[in-house]
Amino acid sequence: MSYRARHIADAQRQQKPIVVRADQPTALGTLVAAWLDAEQVRHIAEDTINLRKRTVRLFIEWAGERGVSDARHVTAAVLQRYQRWLYHQYRDRTDKPLSVRGQHTRLANVRTFFSWAVKHRHLDANPAADLELPRPSKHLPRCILTRSEVAAILAQPDITTAKGLRDRAMLEVLYNTGIRRTELVNLTLDTIERERGLLMIRDGKGRKDRFVPIGVSALAWLDRYVFDTRPTLVVEPDDGHVFLNVSGERFGRCGLGFEIRAYIEAAGITKRGSCHLFRHAFATHLLEAGCDVRYIQEMLGHSNLETTAIYTNVSAQAMKRVHALFHPAEQRGQLVLQDGQAAASRPPEDC
Repeated sequence: MSYRARHIADAQRQQKPIVVRADQPTALGTLVAAWLDAEQVRHIAEDTINLRKRTVRLFIEWAGERGVSDARHVTAAVLQRYQRWLYHQYRDRTDKPLSVRGQHTRLANVRTFFSWAVKHRHLDANPAADLELPRPSKHLPRCILTRSEVAAILAQPDITTAKGLRDRAMLEVLYNTGIRRTELVNLTLDTIERERGLLMIRDGKGRKDRFVPIGVSALAWLDRYVFDTRPTLVVEPDDGHVFLNVSGERFGRCGLGFEIRAYIEAAGITKRGSCHLFRHAFATHLLEAGCDVRYIQEMLGHSNLETTAIYTNVSAQAMKRVHALFHPAEQRGQLVLQDGQAAASRPPEDC
């Protein structure tokens, strides 16, 4: 299945409704719908709600196939069976077993749902109270673009066309700022602070606002698109979003991913991913150049420094510099090398 087809299939699964039974207030579908509505009232991010809906719906469907449709009939043993099914039998859209992280996400959201149901007295006891979640491994980013690969991708758009100029501006902003795909999609014209060289990211992950610096080169490409190309794409009424698709509307996240992926493949790069590859490259290249990881944390919008610290493990060049600077054997090697060069440069003594 192609990259685009997989994401379309994901979107279709996400749109599948949860059946609500008004005559059965403790039915799983009815309670889950009430839980998701309560999450919206709490102003939880839409993406988070969609993820919870998608993952908990899988449990509803699994339980229904086994004759369990009422939340009161869900026991700890039922949840343990579900956990074993996720591990042994569940297969994703590519017929592969579910990753440990995928199992953790699905079970954690089911546990969160039952905690809510007990807290709000829809159920008397929480069957998921003792559910032990699988421990996900802490993997490093597997695909990091090199500087030459980034340059090759940036050279792909045909900047003599409106689409190509728009896409070059998007690529430049992604690499220069390290912002997330959703944050690029949500950029509006009033978030560009040209005099200060900043972009304001509104409602980033965790509903947090932050400023990120944008370099002179990327800002020049962005302005060239905004003033020369965007007016030819916009359809009134203009909602102010910076990057518009061919219909004059704000990009969807998947649509943006397809565009970026096409340029990566056109550059002959087989590394998996699209927009997030530039985020990884941004952080890694800054770290290799000597940037303090705490500044990178702020620019990426990470609430926890441990999240940013993964880039200290993938930055091989930075580790090589530190190793060469501080390891005693390397220091001795430099002295030997210098002595050898000095000896080679001295004129031979007369016999």
